[in-house]
Amino acid sequence: MLTSRRLLFLDEVGVLAEFPRESIAGARKMEYSRLGADIRITFADDSWIRLFTGNPTNAERLAGILSGAVQAVPESALTEAQRERVSRFMANLRRPTQPPVYTRYPSGIVRVEVCLRSKAGKDLVDVTGILMDDDGEPAPPKPGDL
Repeated sequence: MLTSRRLLFLDEVGVLAEFPRESIAGARKMEYSRLGADIRITFADDSWIRLFTGNPTNAERLAGILSGAVQAVPESALTEAQRERVSRFMANLRRPTQPPVYTRYPSGIVRVEVCLRSKAGKDLVDVTGILMDDDGEPAPPKPGDL
Protein backbone atom coordinates (compact mmCIF):
# COMPACT_ATOMS: atom_id res chain seq x y z
CA MET A 1 0.00 0.00 0.00
CA LEU A 2 1.29 3.44 -0.90
CA THR A 3 0.05 6.52 0.92
CA SER A 4 1.18 10.13 0.82
CA ARG A 5 3.34 9.44 3.89
CA ARG A 6 4.60 5.88 3.64
CA LEU A 7 5.07 2.68 1.67
CA LEU A 8 3.60 -0.33 3.47
CA PHE A 9 3.96 -4.03 2.79
CA LEU A 10 0.93 -5.92 4.11
CA ASP A 11 -0.28 -9.48 4.45
CA GLU A 12 -3.53 -10.91 5.85
CA VAL A 13 -2.37 -10.38 9.44
CA GLY A 14 -0.94 -6.87 9.28
CA VAL A 15 2.05 -4.73 8.38
CA LEU A 16 5.18 -6.64 7.32
CA ALA A 17 7.30 -3.52 6.75
CA GLU A 18 6.85 0.21 6.34
CA PHE A 19 9.03 2.99 4.98
CA PRO A 20 8.46 6.75 5.21
CA ARG A 21 8.05 8.31 1.74
CA GLU A 22 10.94 10.69 2.42
CA SER A 23 13.26 7.68 2.87
CA ILE A 24 12.64 6.64 -0.76
CA ALA A 25 15.29 8.15 -3.02
CA GLY A 26 14.00 6.67 -6.27
CA ALA A 27 12.55 3.74 -8.13
CA ARG A 28 12.96 2.26 -11.57
CA LYS A 29 11.60 -0.63 -13.53
CA MET A 30 14.15 -3.42 -13.85
CA GLU A 31 14.27 -3.88 -17.62
CA TYR A 32 15.85 -7.31 -17.55
CA SER A 33 13.57 -8.95 -15.02
CA ARG A 34 12.00 -12.17 -16.21
CA LEU A 35 8.47 -10.80 -16.69
CA GLY A 36 9.32 -7.09 -16.79
CA ALA A 37 7.35 -6.72 -13.56
CA ASP A 38 10.15 -5.97 -11.07
CA ILE A 39 11.18 -2.58 -9.76
CA ARG A 40 14.19 -1.49 -7.75
CA ILE A 41 13.37 0.89 -4.90
CA THR A 42 16.41 2.81 -3.66
CA PHE A 43 16.44 4.46 -0.25
CA ALA A 44 18.21 7.60 0.99
CA ASP A 45 20.90 5.49 2.69
CA ASP A 46 21.70 3.82 -0.70
CA SER A 47 20.14 0.51 0.34
CA TRP A 48 17.58 -0.96 -2.05
CA ILE A 49 15.00 -3.67 -2.47
CA ARG A 50 13.71 -5.53 -5.49
CA LEU A 51 9.92 -5.76 -5.67
CA PHE A 52 7.82 -7.97 -7.92
CA THR A 53 4.67 -6.03 -8.89
CA GLY A 54 2.72 -8.69 -10.77
CA ASN A 55 2.93 -7.26 -14.28
CA PRO A 56 4.89 -4.72 -16.38
CA THR A 57 2.16 -2.06 -16.23
CA ASN A 58 2.15 -2.11 -12.43
CA ALA A 59 5.94 -1.90 -12.44
CA GLU A 60 5.95 1.18 -14.68
CA ARG A 61 3.24 2.94 -12.72
CA LEU A 62 4.64 2.24 -9.25
CA ALA A 63 8.17 3.20 -10.32
CA GLY A 64 6.78 6.42 -11.82
CA ILE A 65 4.98 7.37 -8.63
CA LEU A 66 7.85 6.45 -6.29
CA SER A 67 10.41 8.27 -8.43
CA GLY A 68 8.26 11.40 -8.59
CA ALA A 69 7.81 11.34 -12.36
CA VAL A 70 4.09 10.59 -11.95
CA GLN A 71 2.11 12.48 -9.32
CA ALA A 72 -1.05 11.43 -7.55
CA VAL A 73 -3.48 14.36 -7.61
CA PRO A 74 -6.75 15.01 -5.79
CA GLU A 75 -9.99 15.49 -7.73
CA SER A 76 -9.92 19.14 -6.71
CA ALA A 77 -6.78 19.61 -8.87
CA LEU A 78 -8.71 18.69 -12.04
CA THR A 79 -10.03 21.32 -14.40
CA GLU A 80 -13.79 21.76 -14.73
CA ALA A 81 -13.68 20.05 -18.15
CA GLN A 82 -11.80 17.10 -16.66
CA ARG A 83 -14.32 16.78 -13.81
CA GLU A 84 -17.16 16.74 -16.34
CA ARG A 85 -15.42 14.01 -18.34
CA VAL A 86 -14.90 11.95 -15.19
CA SER A 87 -18.61 12.31 -14.33
CA ARG A 88 -19.60 11.00 -17.77
CA PHE A 89 -17.07 8.17 -17.51
CA MET A 90 -18.25 7.12 -14.05
CA ALA A 91 -21.93 7.22 -15.06
CA ASN A 92 -21.29 4.41 -17.55
CA LEU A 93 -19.51 2.05 -15.12
CA ARG A 94 -20.91 -0.84 -13.12
CA ARG A 95 -20.45 -0.81 -9.35
CA PRO A 96 -17.06 0.82 -8.65
CA THR A 97 -15.45 -0.63 -5.52
CA GLN A 98 -13.82 2.66 -4.56
CA PRO A 99 -13.51 6.26 -5.79
CA PRO A 100 -11.35 6.99 -8.85
CA VAL A 101 -7.60 7.47 -8.50
CA TYR A 102 -6.05 10.39 -10.39
CA THR A 103 -2.43 10.63 -11.51
CA ARG A 104 -0.70 13.27 -13.61
CA TYR A 105 2.08 12.31 -16.02
CA PRO A 106 5.06 14.60 -16.69
CA SER A 107 3.36 15.92 -19.87
CA GLY A 108 0.29 16.99 -17.88
CA ILE A 109 -1.91 14.14 -19.14
CA VAL A 110 -4.20 12.88 -16.35
CA ARG A 111 -4.97 9.19 -15.86
CA VAL A 112 -8.24 8.26 -14.14
CA GLU A 113 -8.37 4.71 -12.86
CA VAL A 114 -11.32 2.89 -11.31
CA CYS A 115 -11.64 -0.59 -9.76
CA LEU A 116 -14.88 -2.43 -10.52
CA ARG A 117 -16.30 -5.62 -9.09
CA SER A 118 -15.27 -8.40 -11.42
CA LYS A 119 -17.75 -10.76 -13.02
CA ALA A 120 -14.99 -13.41 -12.84
CA GLY A 121 -15.35 -14.01 -9.13
CA LYS A 122 -15.80 -12.77 -5.61
CA ASP A 123 -12.99 -10.58 -4.25
CA LEU A 124 -11.68 -9.90 -7.77
CA VAL A 125 -11.63 -6.51 -9.44
CA ASP A 126 -11.36 -5.24 -12.97
CA VAL A 127 -9.47 -2.00 -13.52
CA THR A 128 -10.52 0.49 -16.16
CA GLY A 129 -9.46 4.01 -16.87
CA ILE A 130 -9.12 6.95 -19.20
CA LEU A 131 -6.38 9.38 -20.17
CA MET A 132 -7.26 13.03 -20.78
CA ASP A 133 -5.75 16.44 -21.39
CA ASP A 134 -6.63 19.69 -19.56
CA ASP A 135 -9.74 20.06 -21.73
CA GLY A 136 -11.01 16.62 -20.72
CA GLU A 137 -10.35 15.27 -24.21
CA PRO A 138 -8.87 11.81 -24.78
CA ALA A 139 -5.08 12.01 -24.94
CA PRO A 140 -2.42 9.35 -25.35
CA PRO A 141 0.70 9.36 -23.15
CA LYS A 142 3.55 11.40 -24.56
CA PRO A 143 7.23 10.42 -24.71
CA GLY A 144 8.64 10.43 -21.21
CA ASP A 145 5.27 9.81 -19.52
CA LEU A 146 5.79 6.07 -19.02
